[in-house]
Parts: sequence; structure tokens; C-alpha cells
Amino acid sequence: MSKRYWLFVVLTFIAGFLSGGALTLVLGGRHINSTMVKSTALEIDMLIRELKPLREGKPEVCLDILENFLDTRILDLTNMLEWFKGISERYPYLVLERAREYRKKYPRKTGWKLMDSAWSKVLNGVYTQKEERGK
Repeated sequence: MSKRYWLFVVLTFIAGFLSGGALTLVLGGRHINSTMVKSTALEIDMLIRELKPLREGKPEVCLDILENFLDTRILDLTNMLEWFKGISERYPYLVLERAREYRKKYPRKTGWKLMDSAWSKVLNGVYTQKEERGK
């Protein structure tokens, strides 16, 4: 086969690779942007749901919303730490330590077995800083 043929094959391969990469970046970027937009919208919605009862003189409703949000985020974080073993970031463990102290000061049962189990693990120190876990 001629050099021109191989040059054409190589250039076609490179063009395909570059166009595929560009398409992936565009579509991936759209997905990331969409996720960021949805996440920001969710945060705004949560803030409105929290502020409205405060403005209406119903702080207990606001506390309930915030406690439920905390509960679901604790469940999310503990699941992530279970799924992604070996995370070296210290921040998640520091946050769970703060959550442990908060829940000890303000005890609460959700009545949801999965949630109460996650909180039990947090309160019993299952999730601690990586250095302590390795001992």
C-alpha cells in the first residue's frame, strides 16, 4: 500500500479521535452544566422552604426542614464513605465529628430505620478520621 493511503488512514483516525473528543467535551460539559444548574436551583428552593416558615413566625417548621435535610445529607455522606473506601480527605470526617457533637446535644430519632442506623454509626464513631480508622 502506498504512503498516501497510510497517511490518509492516520489522518482519518486523528480526525475521528479529535472530533469524538470534542463531542464528548461538549456533551459532557452540557451534562455538568445541567447538573450545576439543577443543584443551584435545589439549593434556592431549600432556602425558600427554610426562610418562609421563619418569616411566618413558625421556626419549628424551619427546624424540621433543616433537620430532615441534615438527616438525608448524613445518609448520603455515610453511604459515599462506605462505597468509596480509602478516601483520604479529612474534611468529611471532620464534618461527621461536628454532626456527632450536634446530634449528642440535640438528640432526634427519625423513625426511619435506614436513617437512624446511619446516625447510630455516626454517633458511635464508626466514621472517624482516616488515621484513627487504620489502627
